[in-house]
Amino acid sequence: MLYAEVTSALDPELVSKVTGSIRNLVDQHNLTMLMVTHQHGLRQRHPGPRLHL
Repeated sequence: MLYAEVTSALDPELVSKVTGSIRNLVDQHNLTMLMVTHQHGLRQRHPGPRLHL
C-alpha cells in the first residue's frame, strides 16, 4: 500500500486515528506499507524498516 502525505492536513488526534487504521489494515492483511511524509514525528512513532531521502 502506498500512502502519500495521507496525514498532511490533519490535526494530531485525527493523525493518530488514521495511522492506527492504516496499521491495522497492514497487519490484518499482511501488506507492505510505503508511507511518504514530511512529518518527522510520524516516522518515529511507526517502527519498521525505513528509507530516508
